[in-house]
Amino acid sequence: VANGVNVRVLGCKKVRAMFFPMCKYLRTEKPDVVFSAEDHLNAVVLVAAIAVRSKAKISGSSRVTPFDTYSNTPFTKRWFLKQSMRALSWRADALTCVSKDMVDQYRCVFNATSHVDVYNIVDDKHSRARMAEPVNHKWLDRKEFPVVVAAVRAICRPELDMTELQATTHCIAPLLIVNGPARLACGPIASGWGALGPGHRANAAIGRAVRLVMMNIGGARPGVSDMALLGHQGKFSSCLAENEEGSALPPLHTSLGFGADQSVVTVVGTEAPHSVVHVGDADDPTSPDRLLNSLAATIANLGSNNAFFRRGAVVVVLNPDHALTLARAGLDRAAIQHALYERAVNPRRTLRALNPAFAGAGNDDESVRAIRDPQDVLVLMAGGGGLYSMVMPSWGAGPHGNPYVSEIIELDQACAIPARA
Repeated sequence: VANGVNVRVLGCKKVRAMFFPMCKYLRTEKPDVVFSAEDHLNAVVLVAAIAVRSKAKISGSSRVTPFDTYSNTPFTKRWFLKQSMRALSWRADALTCVSKDMVDQYRCVFNATSHVDVYNIVDDKHSRARMAEPVNHKWLDRKEFPVVVAAVRAICRPELDMTELQATTHCIAPLLIVNGPARLACGPIASGWGALGPGHRANAAIGRAVRLVMMNIGGARPGVSDMALLGHQGKFSSCLAENEEGSALPPLHTSLGFGADQSVVTVVGTEAPHSVVHVGDADDPTSPDRLLNSLAATIANLGSNNAFFRRGAVVVVLNPDHALTLARAGLDRAAIQHALYERAVNPRRTLRALNPAFAGAGNDDESVRAIRDPQDVLVLMAGGGGLYSMVMPSWGAGPHGNPYVSEIIELDQACAIPARA
């Protein structure tokens, strides 16, 4: 021990047992400065300093990133430590880290607190090398992340009416449709059998990440700000890719004005999928017509908002067999959209009998369309081959009428530390 340095051994085997000895030390010795190392000990020192009203300058330190130390999983030990340190960080005068990158990470986690942040206080070749190490933490290196970023940009677009979408009593939830190279580069994102079901990590991770953004940043809380009476499973995660390679139709995003080589996520608020059963027969010339009628009847179903509000996008997911049935009949996407627009109708008399407040003015014998414009029907191909395709009605309300929006996915973007971006 160097001359003039006094050592006090607190004799505690566990960090949490140091609280009372630390309180006694601060009260009796009255040090000018206290240096602590590692986050658990930092917390104990800060609590003790607050408890005894110590005037000592407190400098904490850490040699690991906050993403290793803390957790966002509620009620775990590392989650409690994170909440504790956020609550106590006002008392810290300085934080010492091993690199500038780590300083920025801690500033991000603790919302850029006012204490001084320093790094590399030992000036030798080893610490300089450590400071120069890049931040390459797996938490920042998820290949699904570009889709999440693009989807969040999409839901923040004013025309999606996210405030109203979050707060409505309807069960609506954002559906994410991915097109282009990102389908493989960011997953792969499932587009075939059970694409909206379990067993597909990328689909689940992307949809869940977007929902967490809507809750933790957007403030959606069931019964408080998210007023959905029941909701549906898509509020956990609702993400799929289009099966471009197996589709009889061009990729969806090319019909929306994007290039085939671009990666795009299209976001639309929908109900849960409604099954549409159709037994196809290549030798039956009425098969395409029967399929279109079944799809249109599901779009215009008398329990949906589309039937009464006559606004909002509708998603039609054709399975490979049904897509081929329509393609063989010479129908492209625009023709399918127009056919569904023409056929998805209900007599006003029927609407008035069920919900007179929403039936609108007009003759009882008049046919009322469930779709405002053919372009409001998003037609894509996904899933396994067989009897069932899917229709996803929408809410049809909000200032912009519940449209869909699309955003380009930037695959080559750098994953910057938020505090430095």
